[in-house]
Amino acid sequence: MAIIVNIDLMLAKRKMKSQDLAEAAGITLQNLSILKTGKAKAIRFSTLENICQCLNCQPGDILEFKSSMPQDNIIEAMNGIYTEEYCSQLELAYGKHMMSEGGPEAMDKMFENIDINNKTALDFGSGIGGNAFYLASNYNTRVIGVEINPEMIEVALKKRPEKLKDFVDFQLIKGDQILPFTDEHFDITYSNGVIVHLAEQQREATFKEFYRVLKKGGKLVIHDWLSPVEGKWSKKMMKLIEEESLPLYAHSPETYREDLYKYGFKNIIYLDCSQEYAKHNQKVIDRLSSQNVKNSFISRYGQTTYQEHLKGYENIRDAHEHGEVIGAHFIAVKL
Repeated sequence: MAIIVNIDLMLAKRKMKSQDLAEAAGITLQNLSILKTGKAKAIRFSTLENICQCLNCQPGDILEFKSSMPQDNIIEAMNGIYTEEYCSQLELAYGKHMMSEGGPEAMDKMFENIDINNKTALDFGSGIGGNAFYLASNYNTRVIGVEINPEMIEVALKKRPEKLKDFVDFQLIKGDQILPFTDEHFDITYSNGVIVHLAEQQREATFKEFYRVLKKGGKLVIHDWLSPVEGKWSKKMMKLIEEESLPLYAHSPETYREDLYKYGFKNIIYLDCSQEYAKHNQKVIDRLSSQNVKNSFISRYGQTTYQEHLKGYENIRDAHEHGEVIGAHFIAVKL
């Protein structure tokens, strides 16, 4: 049993950042972080009153009793963050249809030495479809993307090129739902920067489902942000998480490896691609700094939002360079 703190959810609904809430409520960012993560042993009524006033909500909107931690809260917060407008901002940073760094170069590297030509693939957390479109266009891969965010599904279907309608499709899933596919359905299952958002129970259930829907001999490919230390992010990463109000769970490569073995995967390969992803983020910074993209971004979303994005990518680059976050790449096989 637990008291669930829904401040991240309310921040997403109000489109407010943790730093702004902390300043307005008169508490430190560190104490707000302790409260958000459920580690606080108590909260003063005066602090609760200030938070409710800043978020224009009732105490019951941010404090809730549950018998267990609900993944639905995380999903609702993620949906509140990844709006169509925010996805458009990411496209300006990453390139057309993309929602993660590296673009086509990173996709080619992700599937290096893996035969994906004319295969069937599951894209877990498909966003607005960029990765699926690229694989279908360049490798004739038939891709089904699954997403918890209905806005992303709608945008992805709108952006899907006419020539790819027979190759790419997207389906909305619920956070607690098993994947809506038969056993041994896919040759390849992949996920890029998504599983880091899943709480432990949901992550383990997802790995189990990945194994179920893969054909024998099929491969699972994962790229994710992981922590060098299990259960703990660095100060720089914590600051980034607080500023973006993103639920990111600090798990180590060893934890992922153990979970993959636990649910039946074999021949597990792990690569630390942190330096490559530091370079990818530098390219994002260069792209955002180019005059055309900069002018387009500022004209649509304003100078402040532009500077926040630029600073965020600088922090991500530095975190990868200094080993504070690991750009982890896994390949595993269902034998």
